[in-house]
Amino acid sequence: MPQKLRILSNNAIDRDAWDACIASDKHALIYNYSWWLDHMAESWLGVVWNNYEAVLPVPHRKKWGLNMAYTPPFTQQLSIAGSTTPEIRTAMIEKLTQLFPLVIFQMNLPFPKAKMVKKRTNFILSLTRNYDEIFNQFERSCKKNINKAIRRGCVIDDQITLNQVFELYREAYGRKAGYTSEHYVRLQTVLQEAVSRKACHIARVAEKESGETVLGGLILDDGRRLYYLLGAPTQKGREMRATYFFLNQLIMQYAGQREVFDFEGSDIPNVAQFYQSFNPEKEFYYANYVNKFPFPLNKLLDMRLLPK
Repeated sequence: MPQKLRILSNNAIDRDAWDACIASDKHALIYNYSWWLDHMAESWLGVVWNNYEAVLPVPHRKKWGLNMAYTPPFTQQLSIAGSTTPEIRTAMIEKLTQLFPLVIFQMNLPFPKAKMVKKRTNFILSLTRNYDEIFNQFERSCKKNINKAIRRGCVIDDQITLNQVFELYREAYGRKAGYTSEHYVRLQTVLQEAVSRKACHIARVAEKESGETVLGGLILDDGRRLYYLLGAPTQKGREMRATYFFLNQLIMQYAGQREVFDFEGSDIPNVAQFYQSFNPEKEFYYANYVNKFPFPLNKLLDMRLLPK
């Protein structure tokens, strides 16, 4: 059988075969599944090697009337999944950049011919050890903040809804995050789907005595990796060190049950410092920017769109 790289439109993709390819690759992320892309991307197509031996999702949309490939909101990165070689991966990336004159794409690989590639940092913690071993590796400051949270009465439960978590997140970070109402609607629908697939955990931290919610959190779960998608503390939650408590409780619960806890970032110095207090490992992904429009449109787009 000849080797073949195919471009499949959205309605031509065999979603069962696609998702089976994602599930077979232990390094593939939850964002590559068809059900996530169906809800979060305005549209998407697939670059497929042979009979779904390897796949690359390509979300796309129009911005200012121009066709572009992009990374959907709340989607840290995408990847090539399945059985590949360096040559196949290069061919798939080249095919992506041939399809669209404008590409702003976060991926686990750099694009060889990108106009700009920005290396970004993610933090992950192995859960294959027992909890005591993991906890002992936390920085002293992290342990102190966890103990403060316990003394101040933090408890965790699931008595919170998706909408309540969203409201807490908007109050805490909404203006800084830059997400639109449409983004939250998309996120709500995909998380409802994820809950039905047992791929999302909704939880809160409350003050024990009053029952007041001091943090709402959303965790994605693909059976191998937990993803810290959203964590939104109130001002009181910050004072109670609720985020330290929340993450520690998740790590305690899933140690030995999952492979990785994914902190989902970050290059923001104070956020990175917070995550590093849990003594995670670094992994990297890449913000790739390709602009093949002619002058002067390319220059105008560069000024607006080049990754910061």
